[in-house]
Amino acid sequence: MAICLFMLAICSIQDIQYKKIKVILPLIGGAAGVILNFSEQKAGLTADCLPGIILLAVSWITRGAVGQGDGLIVASAGLLMGWELTAAALFWAMTGAALLGCVMMACRNWSRKQRVAFVPFLFGAFIGVMLWT
Repeated sequence: MAICLFMLAICSIQDIQYKKIKVILPLIGGAAGVILNFSEQKAGLTADCLPGIILLAVSWITRGAVGQGDGLIVASAGLLMGWELTAAALFWAMTGAALLGCVMMACRNWSRKQRVAFVPFLFGAFIGVMLWT
């Protein structure tokens, strides 16, 4: 749990500053998730990273409208936290980002093409989901 929150915190800072995420941190987090799953003899690694795989597919289909780094972070978080928590956090992060986008467009501060740092929403959603469960 701490590994996932640390990864999300660092990636949130990167996403806010540069609107890009260095790939090494999600890869390290994913590797840690695989090692932890094998040490616990837990099956279902594919299911755990399925929300991230779906997000990567959406990134490919939309030609990068959704960042690939976001998909990698969700996949590695899934390996660390399990698919249920990850899917719930992804739902709330998308809801929060969509609400902020709607409010900012209604206030005419943003255009429809404005890039939004998604990882901070994911970080907050993970904290909320973990506190709720």
